[in-house]
Amino acid sequence: MVGSRLQTTRLQVGEQSIGWGILGASARAQQVMVDAIRTQPAVAGAPHMTGAWVAGIYSHNEQRAQAFAEQAQIPHYFLNLTDLLERQNIQCIYVGSHPRHHYPLVMAALSAGKHVLCEPPLGLTIAEAQTMQQAAAYRHLHLGVNYQCRAVPATQKLHELLRADAIGDLLGGRISNTRLLQPQQQTWRLKRNGGGVLLNQTIHDIDTLRYLLEDEVAEIYATQTPPLFSDTGSGVEENVLATVQMRQSRIAFQLYDSFFVPHQPTVIEIYGATGILQVQHWCDEQSESRLALLRNGQAETIPVAQSRPNWRSIYYFNAALRTGTPLLATAEDGCRSLAAVLAAQQSLWSHRPEAPLL
Repeated sequence: MVGSRLQTTRLQVGEQSIGWGILGASARAQQVMVDAIRTQPAVAGAPHMTGAWVAGIYSHNEQRAQAFAEQAQIPHYFLNLTDLLERQNIQCIYVGSHPRHHYPLVMAALSAGKHVLCEPPLGLTIAEAQTMQQAAAYRHLHLGVNYQCRAVPATQKLHELLRADAIGDLLGGRISNTRLLQPQQQTWRLKRNGGGVLLNQTIHDIDTLRYLLEDEVAEIYATQTPPLFSDTGSGVEENVLATVQMRQSRIAFQLYDSFFVPHQPTVIEIYGATGILQVQHWCDEQSESRLALLRNGQAETIPVAQSRPNWRSIYYFNAALRTGTPLLATAEDGCRSLAAVLAAQQSLWSHRPEAPLL
């Protein structure tokens, strides 16, 4: 079934404009991703032609789908996934639904010949994630994971400085990714099979660490405190402290993730022999990130561009389609970061360090 409506603002769409379909009527998709797609730069040589546009939204809930389409001024909403995937003017799919739906939605989109950008986690098991990776490779399609923190200019500059040995030999570091889970978010995030702070926040820590150090996790040891929002014994992690040891360097990093610690900016600190590199607000979508070099009791601010991480994530994905440039985060990244998070989850149960299965 498909519903249609007229747009109040006509988009100048041409053959080179990349059409996107959105799977899942989430608040994030409506508040962030629709605008990130629509505000992409104009097609080269055609300044009045949009670089990308949203052609349709799919949700199994008709009321949510229709409301999403009306509020975001999207021309079509779909209750039947096949109807959306059969549209030839849709080349790319954004999957931003509940994590338990990622696997069937991504596989359906790939089977229909669509390129896919999926929110993390790529799947709930390594087998799911690897199956999606293999399906995309078999069909020569792009499958990216929206690890948008890789697109934050301060994080990219930090990566560049680490490659240039700006603080000498690395000694370790810490990543803090805490926030207060708002009442409207206290739904599936507090239930098993996709919820919990590990799959929602720690997975971004691990992927960012892998990106910055160009290294993999060797083992991870995690501990947690009792939950605040969910029932004790529910199996949902809300406040986790983990120690990660990297494979090549053997350097240890501390990760702290919480659903109930407000007022604390997300922070990355990398310790080196000649200084400390620090990024504040590296994973705060509502705040601009700040990068500083700390040395001899002094802090030197390093200028960086405005963040707009999700806009940049879409930009990199579109560029990969048009010019063949690398994806910001690949399906392989999705598999490996998921494997490390599942090792952390296993560590909570075993009370000992665990190695990722990839």
